[in-house]
Amino acid sequence: MLVQHYLGNRLCKETDFMEKMKTYIWSSNLEIDKFESGWKAVIEEFKLEDNEWLSYMYEIKKSWIPSYFRDSPMC
Repeated sequence: MLVQHYLGNRLCKETDFMEKMKTYIWSSNLEIDKFESGWKAVIEEFKLEDNEWLSYMYEIKKSWIPSYFRDSPMC
């Protein structure tokens, strides 16, 4: 899994980090402001503010987070 490669097995498998992130990442019903505050809270909780990969993923969030394109037609 790509996330484990960048963040390590311990964080991904031995904590609830992944479950918390999934709550904000994959919910297409979530408002953008809720995604923003949720992402920030999880990053701060796990002290990942300086993680380069997560910072990059946040920068490109509009291309992969459902909240940002849920109103766009996908056909």
